[in-house]
Amino acid sequence: MGEAGEGRTRRQFGPYQVVSTLGEGSRAQVFLCQREGLERLFALKVLRSDLPADQLQRSQRGARLAAKVQHPNVVRPLDIGQTPEGALYIAMDHVPGDDLRRRLERSGPFGWRQAADLIADAAEGVDAAHRVGVVHRDLEPSNLILNGRTGRVQVLDFGLARDANAASTISASGEVAGSPVYMAPEQISEGEVGPPADVYSLAVILYELICGEPPFLGRDLLELQRKIVAGQRLGLRERVPEVPRELEELLDRAMASDPRRRPPAGVFAQSLRDLGSVATAIPTSLVHAQARGLSPVKVGATFAVWLVVLGGVVGWALALKRERDALAHTATQERVAREQEELRRAEAKVAAASAQAEAERARFAQGEALRESREALARANAALAQARAEVERLSQAPSLRDTPGSEPASGAPAGLSEDSEGARAFRELLRGVCASLVEVPGALEFRAGLLHDSGRYQEALALLEGAGELTLDGQVLRARTLFKLRRGAEAQAVFEEVASSAPETPQGLFCRALGAPPPERLRLLQEARRQGPTLAYVRIMLGGSLMTEAARVRQREGIVEAERVLDEALAIQPTCYQALEARAAVRRTLGKFVEALSDLRLARRINPRVEQRQEAGRIFLALGRPAEALVEAEAALAEADAAGEVMIRVQVRLDLGHLNLAQRRTDEAARWFQEALRVDPALAPQLAPVLQRLPPELRQRILQGLSEAERAALGG
Repeated sequence: MGEAGEGRTRRQFGPYQVVSTLGEGSRAQVFLCQREGLERLFALKVLRSDLPADQLQRSQRGARLAAKVQHPNVVRPLDIGQTPEGALYIAMDHVPGDDLRRRLERSGPFGWRQAADLIADAAEGVDAAHRVGVVHRDLEPSNLILNGRTGRVQVLDFGLARDANAASTISASGEVAGSPVYMAPEQISEGEVGPPADVYSLAVILYELICGEPPFLGRDLLELQRKIVAGQRLGLRERVPEVPRELEELLDRAMASDPRRRPPAGVFAQSLRDLGSVATAIPTSLVHAQARGLSPVKVGATFAVWLVVLGGVVGWALALKRERDALAHTATQERVAREQEELRRAEAKVAAASAQAEAERARFAQGEALRESREALARANAALAQARAEVERLSQAPSLRDTPGSEPASGAPAGLSEDSEGARAFRELLRGVCASLVEVPGALEFRAGLLHDSGRYQEALALLEGAGELTLDGQVLRARTLFKLRRGAEAQAVFEEVASSAPETPQGLFCRALGAPPPERLRLLQEARRQGPTLAYVRIMLGGSLMTEAARVRQREGIVEAERVLDEALAIQPTCYQALEARAAVRRTLGKFVEALSDLRLARRINPRVEQRQEAGRIFLALGRPAEALVEAEAALAEADAAGEVMIRVQVRLDLGHLNLAQRRTDEAARWFQEALRVDPALAPQLAPVLQRLPPELRQRILQGLSEAERAALGG
């Protein structure tokens, strides 16, 4: 297909269907896209087809280099392609949030502590790139995005990246790559760029985030370049006095004219994280102690203890150095060599004795750790038993079965009313279980599984990626967590690795089932269920597959079996909201509306989601109670708009349209269908079939309320 914007029928690039436009520059456009068969969104960067060939090749080369970098603070390209008309496109995960340029323009300068933490995030991602030989070369605020879900900065747009071992950084046309304001002096004067140039650019960005403008400004490009090469800038504390001196000194090193003086990106990141340690806490505490009603003398005395200890160590080291210097000046070379040889032999003996003692200590510690692990896991299992009892108690609670007010207490289901106190208590219980396992050897994957099953995916992934070698269960858990975080390509790679390395294990059978056709998928999952009696995730997927197949052939026995399998999943892991949601859908199909609402209420205690409101609305609609379905749909609308997900915002508006239509409120129904069309005009062609299924009179009323452009987007 051609470039988007040439017509409504041409808004597709390869397999990527455009949803909306995210941004546009002189060299490229960025679109929000979907891909058929994948329930996730992509950011698609499309370069203009009339760009010079060397620029297209450089962007393509940079994307391939960036794909080598694996770090949570780096947005990696997932796919590279080209349209028949020559437009190069690069697909990446869509990261919700603003880049630092937009955030700075909208909100003004950052506090120094927040700015340091954000740039530390970026420096960790850049350090990962340097470790695989990739230099970014074009770091600037617009290439650092603040993830709205995690609150961390991620590095993107490696369009100008190069291999650190490459011979040249200048394009075929003689153009030096990079944004002039953020270029290192050597990049301007010599065109040579290595890892230190990226550190320099990060330091310039940090300066700008704190001050509101970059350290170098000029009337034209030549004056700007002259100031950068000469290092003519005001000190950071001259412009923002509250900045700690150690931060200014760190920036001076990172922006040194000599690249050899700059710290590596990893060291720069750690130094930013360490700002505000004891060295800076002493003067700050003394200055502000009196203002806070504390005695500066007491604060100073506390730090004095540390200074005495530190001074003693330093004094000992200096005295030792003086003694060695005196010996070196007075002894003959032969005597010094003899003493050094004796010292080496003594050190070897000490090292051997230390190694033996360490081995003994390790054997003892291993026995102690095993005992402590058993005790801690026993406590954790007791806490989980408490969680299971809480789930069972709540499932029998009358408030879940009776609708207050005019409805009789006859088993009629209640809606998903808010229960913040109960939800908070439930989450505290799970948090306590996780905390009790922090120091327990071998319990990391168990903790990560609890976090995953309660919807805390980012925390679960951080645990897993910070661990060493994972078990097969740990690898599957990591892939499932990546998928929930919409990092499908990474998840798929892990699933395929487990499927090929251990194909006949329960975990391997599960991974093989993911890409298998329905009959084979059911066979593989049934075998995984037989071999893995403790794997709840196998049963959740098997329950969904049984439900889908039974619904296709209209066989009630299959749906009953799906409920039985999901009962098993919840017996294994009663705090898994996914299993509760899946069982609610199965029970709705079986007509067990009270039990389905009970499952949804429990799932909402663990991890509240818009989809739970939508499922509750379907239950009330099935009961012939559209007014209560409407209440749930309106609550879902508020939650969807707050979350900002485009597709769910459209879906809840369509639900409201259908619910109002069921109550013969045609004016309200027409308004909600119009709102669904206006959430994102790019989705209008996909919604056209929905309108075609509506009554002709209502359809005509909807179209009359749309503008001419909106009607055109529907295809007339």
